[in-house]
Amino acid sequence: MISGGSGYVNDPGRLMGDGRHVAQTRRSRTKYFDGTLRISTTADTGLSLGQYYFVKKRDNMRTLMIILILTIMKTAANSQPIQYTDAYSVYITDNLAASRDFYTRWLDFNVVFEATWFVYMQSQGEQPVTFALIDVNHPSTPPAYGTFNKRGSFLTLQVDDAAAVYERLKRKAAPISYPLKREEWGQLRFGLTDPNGLYIDIVQQVEPSVGYWEKYLVKE
Repeated sequence: MISGGSGYVNDPGRLMGDGRHVAQTRRSRTKYFDGTLRISTTADTGLSLGQYYFVKKRDNMRTLMIILILTIMKTAANSQPIQYTDAYSVYITDNLAASRDFYTRWLDFNVVFEATWFVYMQSQGEQPVTFALIDVNHPSTPPAYGTFNKRGSFLTLQVDDAAAVYERLKRKAAPISYPLKREEWGQLRFGLTDPNGLYIDIVQQVEPSVGYWEKYLVKE
């Protein structure tokens, strides 16, 4: 018995009386994906030693291709971007009821969901805008944040006709804190301030002043 490499065992061939050489028998251990082990020989397959080597090489290549494909699929799955289902701002308040009433009364928002400590609101129309209000004392409020401190943030609501909305709110005596103005960067806008001190920017996109953006565009 002659030991071969890689877990194989070779039996020397036998010479028949007429001098013909009987092909060597090669034992092979094949492990499958389910963990089973099968031992086969060239005698089992009816192949010559050369044919047997060719078949084994082909099968090994198929196994490598399967592993490569599975690896690529796994890598592709891991590289997919995060799929968000929704996004909305949440404002912390110590006056939940007054904040809710401000948006329903002046800006035509509807209450989609309401609890004693949380209100989820949505605007009307074909492209609804959503946001939420949360009571500062509820445990789900992020720790150490406190109520909105009137700095560092504002809410922009874009409309098709800012002048019409402005006149409508003026007639209703809404608490307008910034009068209607055409801005040189390309907006017609006005503003209100909600009970938490959050500035509400009502804007309409219009043509900017000639040459305004030329000094601000990023040069490649």
